Amino acid sequence: SNAFSSVVLSLYENSFEGPIPSEIGLLDKLEVLWLSENELNGIIPTEFGNMASLDNFEVYSNELSGDVPDSVCALNPDVLIVDCEVTCSCCTSDCVQ
Repeated sequence: SNAFSSVVLSLYENSFEGPIPSEIGLLDKLEVLWLSENELNGIIPTEFGNMASLDNFEVYSNELSGDVPDSVCALNPDVLIVDCEVTCSCCTSDCVQ
């Protein structure tokens, strides 16, 4: 594999509404997931903990609530930024409205 390639899913600023599909958690090679600046609501799916390669997860500026799942924290991503309404014990930066 190429040391300089990343598997990225960039869906920020798309006006997506509703809950985050748990099926995204099936993308186990995903390294970067950007879902910020949409109108997503509900919780961060526990299934996201299945994304063993996830290193950068940004999901701020949405309407999410609840907790960042322990399974996601266990991935120890380099970047993890969420809405201020989400409880996060492992975030790498202050929350963003």
